[in-house]
Amino acid sequence: MSRPVLASCTSAQLLGITGPKYRSVRDDQGLKHILLSNSLAAVPCHEHVPFISSDDLEMYKRLDQTNLNAMTCLNELIGHECGRLIQKDSAGNINFDMGNIPLSPFTGLAIKSGYAAGEIPKSVFGGMYNALNECLAESIALVLMKEEEVLEALGVIQAGVTAKEGTAPTDEDYLQGGFYLIHGTVLYNAYLQIIWLALNGLASYDPEKKVCNSNASVLCRAASQESVLQTWAEAHDRARFGILKTLLLAVPSPLKIQNHPDGKANLTIKLSNDLVYIAGHRAVSDLATHLHVYKCTADFECGRDNFESITTVDGLALTWRDAVMVRKKPRPLFVMGNTFLETGEVRYQTYPATREGLIQSWADRGV
Repeated sequence: MSRPVLASCTSAQLLGITGPKYRSVRDDQGLKHILLSNSLAAVPCHEHVPFISSDDLEMYKRLDQTNLNAMTCLNELIGHECGRLIQKDSAGNINFDMGNIPLSPFTGLAIKSGYAAGEIPKSVFGGMYNALNECLAESIALVLMKEEEVLEALGVIQAGVTAKEGTAPTDEDYLQGGFYLIHGTVLYNAYLQIIWLALNGLASYDPEKKVCNSNASVLCRAASQESVLQTWAEAHDRARFGILKTLLLAVPSPLKIQNHPDGKANLTIKLSNDLVYIAGHRAVSDLATHLHVYKCTADFECGRDNFESITTVDGLALTWRDAVMVRKKPRPLFVMGNTFLETGEVRYQTYPATREGLIQSWADRGV
């Protein structure tokens, strides 16, 4: 569901939240994700957009808020919602028919793994789970961005508007500030946005921290992953880098990250209009399928091997990180207001988007 938020006492600007946390509800009904619509609308999308080619920049700026809205909706409301965990309950009952055991889409054979009573994905996959789960949700969102009915339901394109995929829209195609858009262009820019976020997300990767390769303990199947997570400060950044690398490894690859030969720390994202709809979509769909099955069947070993392979930051990616760090700007501040009850009436207090305003807002909350 999508809801506006009046105020949120958190250290970060949340675009969505998960709930409820009650185990009985989670086990029987699953988790629900709530999109905070006005928080999402306040995200400064294109104040600083290095690495986008001059050919794509104007289009990217036109569509970035539209794509962010659509991708976040699909990520939160479907990407994190879908799927059924194969598991036993406290009485030892399995949540599927033993006479009709689900088959693995990879081998065609009956699945061999699942969650024991009391286990959840976090306890099985450990420190890498948040990033793996975000990679799954982002991949599902990208896959669904190709479906015209989905984009129509989100209000991104008009029902009945068609065009050859990859065709740039004319000025007449832009209505209400570019809200109604041709399907192919929206999809192209959705991929472009994920790639751009992935590149800039390398700033949260710390190449100085060593990775421990110790074996997982009996208590936690993924204990060895706790140290791997420490090389990334943000799970979303690792998740998007996994998608970026998946696109680079696709055959044929729709993506190139061009290093500038002039000695300056600069990059340009080169995305093929033609290949992104076929090879790119196929690669991301395959990624989503694998991560989804690993998560639903508690397949830690295969999930670890797959996710580590696509999120390993190699020497070339470290050169990209150098360029990102050179062009990195201070993160924009988003300062939530406060509500005060005065003589029976509610007053809403806003603050300037400065460090002083941020500190004052927290001081006034008294928490």
